[in-house]
Amino acid sequence: DGSPDKCPQMCDDYAKQDNRIIVIHKKNGGQSDARNAGLEQATGDFVCFVDSDDFIDVTMCEQLLRYQKESDADIVGCMFSWYVDGETQTFPWLNKGYKENYTLSLHDFFMDAVRKQVDWSTCNKIFKRKILTETFMKGRIYEDLLFLYYTTKAHPKATIVLTTQRLYNYRKRIGSSCDNRYRLRMAELHSFHDVTIDAASWSDSLKFSLEKQYVYALYQMLITFLDDKTLRKEHGDDWYWVRRA
Repeated sequence: DGSPDKCPQMCDDYAKQDNRIIVIHKKNGGQSDARNAGLEQATGDFVCFVDSDDFIDVTMCEQLLRYQKESDADIVGCMFSWYVDGETQTFPWLNKGYKENYTLSLHDFFMDAVRKQVDWSTCNKIFKRKILTETFMKGRIYEDLLFLYYTTKAHPKATIVLTTQRLYNYRKRIGSSCDNRYRLRMAELHSFHDVTIDAASWSDSLKFSLEKQYVYALYQMLITFLDDKTLRKEHGDDWYWVRRA
């Protein structure tokens, strides 16, 4: 994806060692664009996504595939840990809705994700490729929320099985700037706005839950914005969009 270091050569070297590896060289288009490029080339029955900074347990795919074969679920999700400054950390409030070998519909899972009981990340899951009829929205942050929402809308009765095993490791960067936190808050607000408007046409229960989270996201963004004078000066124009929404 346009990496300026030696990553392209490293990828080509891996492909020479294992013919199952397909390397795609493309201009940098961001995470969503890279994922879409991979989906276009995918030929297997299952798909998983691993972000470039993160790492997975060596048995993650094997373990999740075992749960899939036992349940015939369309998606299998595991819990994850945060990897901070070389140490693995877990948080009691994170993934608290996960239960061992727990199966539910994708619609119910997304409802739980909106309520912050489970995560909407795509990285700690494997998907049947045939249900991935949606694409990631290029140029958007919080693309996982949007992707999972539109996949849920297209396949509400698809099933997902969960395991409490922690097989995915999310690398958390320390010291992110206030400006970066603000941009993430704005992206979250924007995404919740989009899916809340769309959900009104097909799911009243989901729309109600999304509306509550939209208000909460707005509150969190306001706190971040009002807390910093520089942010207020540099991003004042953003509030035209918020007032209009």
